[in-house]
Amino acid sequence: MREPQQDHNFHLANDPEKHRLDHARQKQSEKDHWVTGKTHGCFGMKRRPGFTLVELLVVIAIIGVLVGLLLPAVQSAREAARRMSCSNQVKQIGLGIANYHSAFKRFPKHGTGTFSVALGSNHGNRNELSFLVGILPMLEQQGLWDQISNGFDSFPPMGPNANRTDYEPWMTEIQSFRCPSDPGYGSPAMGRTNYAACVGDNGYLTHSGGRNRVNKYHHSPTQEIAKATSGRATDQPGAATIARTVNRGFFWARHQLRYRDIVDGTSNTIAFAEIATSLGSNEARSNVVRRVPFAMIKYPSQDASICLDQLDVNRPTFIRPDRAVIALDRARGYR
Repeated sequence: MREPQQDHNFHLANDPEKHRLDHARQKQSEKDHWVTGKTHGCFGMKRRPGFTLVELLVVIAIIGVLVGLLLPAVQSAREAARRMSCSNQVKQIGLGIANYHSAFKRFPKHGTGTFSVALGSNHGNRNELSFLVGILPMLEQQGLWDQISNGFDSFPPMGPNANRTDYEPWMTEIQSFRCPSDPGYGSPAMGRTNYAACVGDNGYLTHSGGRNRVNKYHHSPTQEIAKATSGRATDQPGAATIARTVNRGFFWARHQLRYRDIVDGTSNTIAFAEIATSLGSNEARSNVVRRVPFAMIKYPSQDASICLDQLDVNRPTFIRPDRAVIALDRARGYR
């Protein structure tokens, strides 16, 4: 007679220590399978060794090379965007000039404003406002134009002279008149601008158009009112002819022009141009040397070496340190 087969589960139940050890081995096996990836389930993870020092250095070097290659491209793209913005500003100002002529049948006057002999030169602005003031309403700056044209507080209509830093409109920087590529910002400048009127190719009588502050033609148009009322309140013979000869630009300071006065046609004449504002470091492109020989101003074609002599031989883009330049608060593009 055969011996009955023993029940395995019965033995496990009667041997709790063996059962505990088997259960612990099973748990450890499952844990090892999960960590090492011996199982092939969708949640299985394979343990990966860490980077070596050499591999880490190679990765860093590759990232450095990529940054070095991409950074100039990013900078070029940003500068291209800034240049596009500058070009758009030029277009908007040009449209502003054209719209002004459509509205008033004349171009905005360059060198306009107010001047009062009776009340003194500080009461008005000495006719020193640029054409940019006149086109403010055409460039969505109606609020600023209303402040200037109507006057407020103790300031007269069209504002005081251009040196007054306590006059808010003169200190306002208008983004439509700034090129993003120009790094110049803040004092001692007032309302900076990167766009200047083209008054011709001669430096003689172009700042004033040949007219003094009481609107009379004179060879010395910047005389103060004391002199303007003593012998300079009338036109000086021949001054108008000379002024008309040297003022060959789109704008003629302190004169009102129309389309008919642009004899070469508007498509062939430069109305205004982009300029760099001074950074206060005597850079030649945005500062003006004082006390240059008068012949260089009146007859610029006589000797160009006079102009080149003003430059620093060690830094050709800068003015010589021993040369006197125009006052910093009147530097190019500062108002």
